[in-house]
Amino acid sequence: NCVPLSHNGPVWYVSTNGSDDTGDGSEEFPFHSIQNGIHYATNGDTVYVLSGVYIENISFNGKNIMVAGEDRNTTIIDGNQAESVVEIDGGVDTSAVLKGFTLRNGLANESSIHPSPFTGDGGGISIRNSSNPTIIDLIIKDNEAGVGGGISIKSESNPTISNVVISNNFGFSGGGIFIQSSSNGIIKDVTIVNNTSSNGAGAIQLEYNSFAEITNTTIADNQSFSTINSIESSSAIIQNSIIWNQNSEQISTQPESIVEINYSNVMGGWPGVNNIDSDPLFCDSDTIDYTLAANSPCVASGLNNLNMGAHPVGCDAVLAIENEILPFQYIVHQNYPNPFNPNTTIEYQLPVDEFVNISVYDMNGRVVKSLINSPQTAGYKSIQWNATNDRNEQVSAGLYLFTIETKKFRDTKKMLFLK
Repeated sequence: NCVPLSHNGPVWYVSTNGSDDTGDGSEEFPFHSIQNGIHYATNGDTVYVLSGVYIENISFNGKNIMVAGEDRNTTIIDGNQAESVVEIDGGVDTSAVLKGFTLRNGLANESSIHPSPFTGDGGGISIRNSSNPTIIDLIIKDNEAGVGGGISIKSESNPTISNVVISNNFGFSGGGIFIQSSSNGIIKDVTIVNNTSSNGAGAIQLEYNSFAEITNTTIADNQSFSTINSIESSSAIIQNSIIWNQNSEQISTQPESIVEINYSNVMGGWPGVNNIDSDPLFCDSDTIDYTLAANSPCVASGLNNLNMGAHPVGCDAVLAIENEILPFQYIVHQNYPNPFNPNTTIEYQLPVDEFVNISVYDMNGRVVKSLINSPQTAGYKSIQWNATNDRNEQVSAGLYLFTIETKKFRDTKKMLFLK
């Protein structure tokens, strides 16, 4: 996701201490407003914005330029509840780059009280008219719009969005991101949390032949009828991601729309390859810390042993809140890490007290290790295997099976031991 500071053209500097009257955009005499820098920039140029708070609403004006903030935590564009904080249209391509800012306080609708579903695109960013910008390293928060409280993507636009936090935005449809009208969004390493919608998806709304490719993204604590809503012949492919703690159903689709999910943690479960349904054990979502605890089931459980979600391990092991209550169904999670060397953890849930047998088998069906063969109380359980057999000898590298069996339940999963 690294983008060089400058394209091939010159750099135009902007500072809160600069002047649009006497400045020339040089490092010594910067402009005062970002829009003035964009006015002078041409394709291939960079508008470099020093840290500070800029009260304005900017537009790329159809230019393939980079607008880059010094630091996304300290370089802030405040939309002053006037309109979208940033507008990108005019058919720009991937060399149009927006990076390094906090975008806040945009209000893209005709009513200051209740947004209309038909007006106001993108409180934080509005992307329209066959535009394909690169959006990276941003915080988009506290914005409001008719559609797309954080980002609106419309009319055959295809942006790439990565390393972005989208939080606390409101959209009549699509609290976090709204994608419509044959548009495609590539969404990677993005955090979409605490957004709200009154009429659609709290996190991502897809409509009218649109598509989203979502990888290594954390989607949590959004409020609406669903987290992700795919309707009107739209689709999404989601991988290595976390979808958790929506106030209602997690994902809603119409028959002609498709949401395919693999290697992800989805609250309530979802059919797919290596999906799990287990408390992700965020370090502290109350303070918007969505890094993972060391014992999170999302650690190294994604495709190619990547973590699920957008964040690394950020704290020591924590106790899951769900350990305080009893599970309501049998669930066996994929071991993690997988592949492993030499230790791996198996987590499972028992809704009632009963006798449990957990054994490891080789691919010829021979018992390698008996891990548990005893009565257990109901609850959230885990057991480790250290790649040894019943004689405590290390087994050879290869593919193994583990089976959990009770009187009323049986499940088997594969695991790979590497040396």
